[in-house]
Amino acid sequence: MHRHVYIELSIIVLVLAISGCHLVSLTSHENISGSMTTAPPSLYSMAIPTESAQDYPNASQFATTLASFQRRRLHCFTYIETQWGTAPGEFGFCPLSSHLRGPYPPVFNAQGDLFILDIANQRIERYSGNKSSQVIPLPSVYGDGCSSGWSNIAVSWDRLFLTYSVLHRGRVVDHLAVLSLSGQERGVIDLEPYYPLRPLYVDSLLPDQKGGVYLLLLPPAIVHFDEQLRPWFIYRSLEAGLNEVLVIGWDGNIYTYNKDGVLSNWGADRRCLELCESPIEVKRISAAVQHTSLTNVRLLGIDVEGRAYFAAWVHKSGHDEEILIRLSDNQLPVIAVGKFPDRLAPDGALYDIQYDPGNPLIRPRIIKCVLED
Repeated sequence: MHRHVYIELSIIVLVLAISGCHLVSLTSHENISGSMTTAPPSLYSMAIPTESAQDYPNASQFATTLASFQRRRLHCFTYIETQWGTAPGEFGFCPLSSHLRGPYPPVFNAQGDLFILDIANQRIERYSGNKSSQVIPLPSVYGDGCSSGWSNIAVSWDRLFLTYSVLHRGRVVDHLAVLSLSGQERGVIDLEPYYPLRPLYVDSLLPDQKGGVYLLLLPPAIVHFDEQLRPWFIYRSLEAGLNEVLVIGWDGNIYTYNKDGVLSNWGADRRCLELCESPIEVKRISAAVQHTSLTNVRLLGIDVEGRAYFAAWVHKSGHDEEILIRLSDNQLPVIAVGKFPDRLAPDGALYDIQYDPGNPLIRPRIIKCVLED
C-alpha cells in the first residue's frame, strides 16, 4: 500500500537535528554512528501489464524525427512461465483484500541471477538462467508479506536486504533485515531513530554491490550502510531531493538524474555526493539524441559497461510512441520503439513480471527484452 506522506518543515529540522547522533543499532547490539545523502522522489508503480508476451512489439516503426541515432530491434519474449502455488518455482497469490496480489518485480545480483520476492509465500525465488535454482524462506517475525508493507529486496554481494514494519509503542517503525543468500538472518537494523523519515515504498533499497545498501528515505534523505553496516547519512538540499533520482549503476558508479533531463556521474565514492563541486560527467538527454520534445523521460539504469538506458515518449504522426534510448560514451544513441519492461539487468537486458491481479487463472510469467546488436 502506497504511503501518503506530507513533507513539512519539521521533518527537515529533524533531519538536521539527528545528523550527528548515533542512529542505528544491530540486533547483535553493535552500535553505529552516522554522518548525513539524497533520495529520489519517485515511487514504483505497481501497474502490472496484462497483455500477452506477443503484445510487446518486436520491431514496430522507429521515430524518424530523431536524428543521429542507431535503429535497433527490441526482441521481447516469455523468459519464465510458471503457475500460482507453493511448490518450488511457483508464486503465491495474495487475498483480494490485499493491495498487492502477486510477487514483486525481479532484482538481480552482479552475475545476472534473478531474485523474486514472493510475498504471499514469504520467500525469495532465485533463478539462474531461466530455471529456479533456490528457494529462500523468510522469517515469520517479519510479518505477513501481503499486508506488512515490505520493500522489494536488494542483493548486494553475499547479502540480501529487506525492510519491514512493526508496531512499536503505538506507531509503525521500520526495520532493515540483513540476510545471507541462504536466508539466515545476519542482523536487523532498527530504523526508529530516523522516524518520521520512512523508507520509500517498494524500491527503497539500492545495492552497492560490495555487501552494503543504500536506503532511500523521504526526500531529501538517504542512508548508505557499507559492507560493515556503518551508516553514512548525507543531506544535500530539499530541491535536489525532490527533483533527482539516485541510481547505483552496474558499473559501480553513482548517478543522479534530474527533472531537467541531466544525467550526472559522481564516480564510485559516495562522499562525492556531498563534497564534490561538480560530477565527473554530465549528459543532457535531449541534446544526446538531438531532440527537444521527449516527454516523460525516465532513467531505467546503467549496465555493467556504463551504458545508460531511458524510457521516453515522443510525438510522431499524431500520436505518442514509447521509445527505449541507450546512451554510451563511444557510440551513437540506440533507439528502439515499443512497450518494454523497466527492470535493468547488468548485461542490459530488461525484465518484468506479468500477471493479471484480478484473475488468478492467468499464469504468471517473466518477460525479457534485449536490444539486438
